[in-house]
Amino acid sequence: PYRVNHLSLKKIAEVFADVKSLKSHYEKWSNLFLTDNIIFHYYYLNLFRGYIQEDRIKTVLEIGAGNGNFPSILFNDWSPNKIIIVDLPETIAVAYIFLSNLFPEASIKLPNEIENDNNILEDKIDFMFLTPNQLDCIKADSVDLAININSFQEMKHKQVDVYFDFI
Repeated sequence: PYRVNHLSLKKIAEVFADVKSLKSHYEKWSNLFLTDNIIFHYYYLNLFRGYIQEDRIKTVLEIGAGNGNFPSILFNDWSPNKIIIVDLPETIAVAYIFLSNLFPEASIKLPNEIENDNNILEDKIDFMFLTPNQLDCIKADSVDLAININSFQEMKHKQVDVYFDFI
């Protein structure tokens, strides 16, 4: 039941059918060169398009977003109201620089600007960065899509359990 039928997926209009179309799209909006890492992230976007109605996704939570490649693609292609990124402080610094340069008009909040009052999700914030100990700032049932692409494999089981329980 979890097998992906790539031939069916390819029939969806928004799915990138080849690297040439993906390259043209990415380089046009980002002014950056396409890399293997970006192709990898677009592969996940293609998978999501086969299973998710993107217009219903308003708030995205990515746990361990790294430098921000996948959130940047989601922000550009899906235009969610808010992307919440939970990561380590040293990684947040890198993602903040990347995303603020790519989207200079975006509203961004860093962990030190977040109050633990659960009202932060009501504010118009494009990117909200939190550290792992700030999960309480996210109101229950306020996230439409929670994702983790690579970082669970780097965590201890106890930390992964915390995230699964939270989700």
